[in-house]
Amino acid sequence: MAAVTLDKLSLGLAWGSLLLGAAAFASYASGYRTSIGLPDVPRPNVGPGFSEAATAMFGGAFIGWWLAGAGTLLACLALVFGKQRRFKLMLGLPALLYFIAPFLLVR
Repeated sequence: MAAVTLDKLSLGLAWGSLLLGAAAFASYASGYRTSIGLPDVPRPNVGPGFSEAATAMFGGAFIGWWLAGAGTLLACLALVFGKQRRFKLMLGLPALLYFIAPFLLVR
């Protein structure tokens, strides 16, 4: 059995980062798709008054943000070890962009 080198392990981390970034965008899309079928009327006497559609959208975005955070962590670990850093950065870009988007969009 061949030994797993650090370069192969870091490449696996980069591919894992890509998968988590794709899962983050899928979570956001799932929240949007779920919110389409829910009523957009604020619920009385429940929390801050968000509608069920808004709650589903926020939930999908929040779960996606945590997935993207894990993907960003994997991308950082992959960039530390091994070669092909440019390729690994490209694989980690979806997770990184999703993770930093809320900070760039808030004024």
